[in-house]
Amino acid sequence: MLGKVRKIIRVGFGSKLAIATVVFLAAQLIALPTPFLRLAALLTWSVFAESFALFVLCPTLASTLRLLLLFRKAKPIDMPDEIKTLSLRMGVQKKVRKVMVVDGLYNAFVMCGIVVLRKELLDRLDVERSLAVVAHEFAHIRDACYGTLVTVLLVALNVFMMNNLTYPSEGIRLIAQLAYSLISMIPAKWYLEYRADKIGAEAVGKTTMIKALRTLGDTKDLDEHSFDHPSINSRIRRLET
Repeated sequence: MLGKVRKIIRVGFGSKLAIATVVFLAAQLIALPTPFLRLAALLTWSVFAESFALFVLCPTLASTLRLLLLFRKAKPIDMPDEIKTLSLRMGVQKKVRKVMVVDGLYNAFVMCGIVVLRKELLDRLDVERSLAVVAHEFAHIRDACYGTLVTVLLVALNVFMMNNLTYPSEGIRLIAQLAYSLISMIPAKWYLEYRADKIGAEAVGKTTMIKALRTLGDTKDLDEHSFDHPSINSRIRRLET
């Protein structure tokens, strides 16, 4: 167990940008005038890091624990030739550590270079559409530094708001921070999903990606948005334009 934790942390903090981000946040945290504000900042930044845990190279403790629990249920699979070819085509062959399959949870996601696919989803998809789902996740891996940059920019703005704007009380300052976190993260996360769709479509074809998205929408409302994903219909419209 400890070996897995060390490995995840080592991979997570392997980026110089991630290390620089942690140092920057620590310095800002120390500079805050009261323990209450330090705690508020720590909680707010944790929300940022956790929300972007699928894209950022420095996972939080909560996402690390979730990953460890998932490993107990997920089963690694031998990477099919089609997926190996796709990883070469997208230039992520050295960044993809393994592909795993698990029952339940999300349809598919990436963390620390590991692609996790939901077994029930794969059972409904043919090879072509399965590759489209994998291409979307590979796009997140290829775009990890871009996701980190988005996170750094949002956190930097949050720090500016905390240290430079005037608030009637510390409680209102905390509420304003949390509101900003929620309001800013939703469009940012949606943008990264749109971007992954576009990059994946360039690898497998726009028509194939749209077919895969429609299959993902078979079990829910195509116009339903979520905190971290835009609706299936809006994603399809973006690809069609």
